[in-house]
Amino acid sequence: MRRLIECGVLLAVVIMAAGCETPEPIQTGHEILSVPDRTISVQQMAQRLGLAVEEDTPSMVTLRNGANRVMVIPDPAGQTYVNGMRVGPEGGFVRVRGILFVPETLEADIRSALRPLEPAIHVPVPKPLPERTRPSLARAYRIVVDPGHGGKDPGTISRVGLKEKTITLPVAKELARLLRQDGFEVIMTRQSDVFVELDERAGIANRFSADLFVSIHADACPDPFMRGFAVYTCRDPSTGSRGVATAVDESLHGASLEGLGIRQANYRVLVLTQCPAILVELGYLSNGLDAEMLADRANQARLARSIADGIAAYFSR
Repeated sequence: MRRLIECGVLLAVVIMAAGCETPEPIQTGHEILSVPDRTISVQQMAQRLGLAVEEDTPSMVTLRNGANRVMVIPDPAGQTYVNGMRVGPEGGFVRVRGILFVPETLEADIRSALRPLEPAIHVPVPKPLPERTRPSLARAYRIVVDPGHGGKDPGTISRVGLKEKTITLPVAKELARLLRQDGFEVIMTRQSDVFVELDERAGIANRFSADLFVSIHADACPDPFMRGFAVYTCRDPSTGSRGVATAVDESLHGASLEGLGIRQANYRVLVLTQCPAILVELGYLSNGLDAEMLADRANQARLARSIADGIAAYFSR
């Protein structure tokens, strides 16, 4: 019996030495973690790549340095984005006691997509906006500002869970504030997170005999590289719609924002309104860079300011 036990022990040692795949123990303080083979902790990977862990939540881990932003989406079919561009394999991420481990191969994939820190990357910085001057208005024009979506309708949702309705409302509120400051009468289709039917949005503009209807949205596209704002009119727009769209487009471009120009589409709110009407797509939530820009309060205010300036320029002509 003793010899049989010794043989069993020897056999176990031989099997382990032959390379059976067993979790690799990682020493962390007084606790040993068992993690999958061929993985690396996201903190260790960040250190090797010269990145800092900026955010670590159940839904996203963000790594950053002076020239790069890396987003790791750690769900079962998760993905990795470097400066808005998808890299590496899908999935393979696992959390062990709150620590995220990723495939070792991801380090090389991220490294090949990083922008170099030296020489310094020139990132266009939006030029400072001049002090606002109140427009010279012939009368108090009435403008209906429409924050897209709301309530049960979240609109577009970014890969990291950013909802369009949470972008459109603060931009629309700031736009309304600036327009009132300029002497316009402003009516909003919603002022909180509530659902409003499309027909009702246009109906508000028609019932109040508005001089302009402005709908605020954010876009999405299967192509993750698509980005930039766009100003829409309906097909075969009125002279007023075309004029306001041009003024707003010029103002947004003047603030050094990337744009796709003036476009036409028969969106319901544009077709049903009985006054000049435009719809502004602030950017693409499906693009990592645009989504980051749209989530920033300062950029939201900048967008609102540019739209207000464009409207004021049109009506003061």
